[in-house]
Amino acid sequence: MKFYANDLFVFEPDQKIFYSHNEFVYQFFKKMIQVPTITISEFCFNKLKQSNDMKDETKKEDKADQNQNIIQDYSFERDLSRIQSIKKETDENLWNQDSAKHNFELYLKIVDLKEYNIELTVDKFIGIYLESIKGELFHFAAYVYLREKGFEIESGSIFGFDFLLYKESKQELGILNKTIRTHSDYAVFIYNEDSSIQYTFLDIQRKHRIAQNYKKKLIVLNIKKTDTDPSKQAIDSIDTILWRFQITDLIYSISKIH
Repeated sequence: MKFYANDLFVFEPDQKIFYSHNEFVYQFFKKMIQVPTITISEFCFNKLKQSNDMKDETKKEDKADQNQNIIQDYSFERDLSRIQSIKKETDENLWNQDSAKHNFELYLKIVDLKEYNIELTVDKFIGIYLESIKGELFHFAAYVYLREKGFEIESGSIFGFDFLLYKESKQELGILNKTIRTHSDYAVFIYNEDSSIQYTFLDIQRKHRIAQNYKKKLIVLNIKKTDTDPSKQAIDSIDTILWRFQITDLIYSISKIH
C-alpha cells in the first residue's frame, strides 16, 4: 500500500481508502496502519512548511524556475475545475459540489499522482502535521479521546459543532462507494478552558437545542492543559497526546459517556 497526502486528507488510491489527517495519525499511532513513507503534494508540503517556518527538505532533484512567482496550487478545491470538465461523463450520484471531499471516487478519476512528488517518512509527516496544528492541539486530543472510546468521528461543522459521533462502526469505513452511512448519534461541542473565548450556560443551551432539532444528543467535552511540560516528551503515541490535557465529558442533561 502506498499513501498520498494533500492539504485535506490522506488516501490510498488502489483500495480507494481515504482518511482525515487526524484519523491517519490516530491509526498510525495505534499500529493499524504500518507504512514507512508517505508521498505528499507540493502544495501540501509548502502549506505545512509555511505553518512551521521549516527549511525546504524536498527530495525533488530538479526544481525548475526557483524565481517562479506563481505556486501551482494542487489543493482539492482547485481540482473542482477539473471535476467540472468531466462532470457530464460521471454518474450524477457522485456529484456534490457543496461537499466535493466526499466524492472520493470522482477525485480518483481526476487526480494526477505525478503532482505528489515529495516523499517523507510517516514519522516526519506526522511531526510536521502536529507542529502545524500546535495551536489547536486540544482539538486533536479531543479526537483521540473520543476514538479511544470507540466512536467513529466526522466533522460537525455543517451543524455548528466540532464533531459528529457514530456509536457503531460504519461498514467498510473509508471506502466511500461501499460505505453505508447512517445518522450520527451525538454532536460534540468542545469547551476549551484555556481559550480566551468563554461560553455561558445560555450558549450551551443553544447548542443543546440545535442538537435536539437534528435528533442528536449533545456531548460537551471540557478540556484544559495539564501542568506537565510538553517539551519533555515528543508526541509519538496515544498516551503522549492525552497526558497533555485533562478531558471530561458530559452528555448534556443525560449522563456521562460509558
